[in-house]
Amino acid sequence: MDAVATRTRTVSPWVVFGALVAAAWWGVWRLHARGHHHSEASYVVLFLMWALMTLAMMVPTAVPVLISLRDVLHREGTRRWWLFLGGYAAVWLGFALAAAGLQRLLMSIGWVGSNGVAVRWLGAAVLVAAGAYQFSALKRRCLSECVAPMNWFLRHWRDGDVGAVRMGLLHGATCVGCCWALMLVGFAGGLASVSLMVVAAALMALEKLPALAARLTIPLGVALVVAGVLWLVVSPGSQHSHQERTSNGSVVARG
Repeated sequence: MDAVATRTRTVSPWVVFGALVAAAWWGVWRLHARGHHHSEASYVVLFLMWALMTLAMMVPTAVPVLISLRDVLHREGTRRWWLFLGGYAAVWLGFALAAAGLQRLLMSIGWVGSNGVAVRWLGAAVLVAAGAYQFSALKRRCLSECVAPMNWFLRHWRDGDVGAVRMGLLHGATCVGCCWALMLVGFAGGLASVSLMVVAAALMALEKLPALAARLTIPLGVALVVAGVLWLVVSPGSQHSHQERTSNGSVVARG
């Protein structure tokens, strides 16, 4: 009986974790399936969209550090594990708040269309900036923290429930430092496509694997810069030279 209880405590967090991630992806898919125009969305709806998207995409990338934490806490319950995950998710929800505000601002000045896609020059700039960030010292530092979870815990370990939340917040901030630019690539088309979100989430998850990080980060940066240049140079005029009429009759210029 004790062995069964122990096995249940070990498996249960991952079952619930998987269900939560699946629910987040389902929510993202449902919002897109409804075909709701971003221009008609309130800030609350935009935040909900970004919250579901960031949780669906970024929580799975924390699996390596969560596995390491379970190894450390294997003799204890799951409360501190969940508190760590809660702190991590809270940081990304803060990112979602900021991203939704940014999208609302860009929509109000006509730089992002009703489908959530930026005008040509801004989309190109986002891609190039995200690619350039892949080569930055801050990116390398944050990524190095993510790919070595045990080393991270040795440096930043805190005891108790409050300590678990603090570690989650700190690791979440590190993860944002690693992936914020890739998340904002959504303005270059990812917000309009669940498939692109899945690809981006997979790339960010793979980038945090020690065996792939060094091989993926630089090529991904090059690919993003090239994509940004191509977006600016060869993007069809029909996608960026027209004006878009919103549901309230106002006209939004697209550049």
